[in-house]
Amino acid sequence: ANNPWLQEFPDPITRVSWDNYLTVSRSDAEGLGLVNRHVATGALNGSYAKVTLEDVSIKVPVIVQPGQAKGTVGLALGYGRKDGLKKEMHVGVNAYKLYKGFSNLQSVRIEKAEGEHGFACLQLHNTLMGRGDIIKETSLEEYLSKDKEYWNPKPKVSLNHEETLASKVSIWDNFDRTTGHHFNLSIDLNACTGCGACVIACHAENNVPVVGKREVRRSRDMHWLRIDRYYSSEATFKGDVDKKEDISGISDSM
Repeated sequence: ANNPWLQEFPDPITRVSWDNYLTVSRSDAEGLGLVNRHVATGALNGSYAKVTLEDVSIKVPVIVQPGQAKGTVGLALGYGRKDGLKKEMHVGVNAYKLYKGFSNLQSVRIEKAEGEHGFACLQLHNTLMGRGDIIKETSLEEYLSKDKEYWNPKPKVSLNHEETLASKVSIWDNFDRTTGHHFNLSIDLNACTGCGACVIACHAENNVPVVGKREVRRSRDMHWLRIDRYYSSEATFKGDVDKKEDISGISDSM
């Protein structure tokens, strides 16, 4: 709670920093009248919800979370502390008031509350917006049953008015590659979970300033590294959630 580096680093899924909040599914949000909206400055605002468990209630801001199961909500503990902290570190809402031990199932009542909350959200674009040539994705069916060139075509560029593989074109023909780079960072994307340890380490190593929630809302965050996340919906790969039957190369792995 008293570490500004960690407060300024955004949640790897919601991409919100300097806050805790109630995550709800889009379906539940529509039913309760809870919304997120972009304001003129480019920042993200959201509704408040009143969360009640037995005779205890708290008011907490809401993030509409793509992919969240209908009928479930999420709320991080550990926020809302004030004792021993400077005013600027008074972050979030104390959700321990709702804590009832390690029960896996708790029934809460949620209703819309008055007011609108301003979030410090570092990423407002949730999809690739048609730029599939930058980050490629495919379905399991296509990955197993089709040739690699179908789901991962090699990029081509125009050279002398002819389509040429990008790997065949270089602006560094005269560069002495035996020298190597002064700095090199390799990331195994199959192992990366988006935890952000590399972002925090870089922030600390380079003594980068923390700008605070107000400036993050203005897109003035100063992290040298950035880990974005993108969503794919059923509309993107329609039918992937259904069990496949008798498809060559897939049945054995289902």
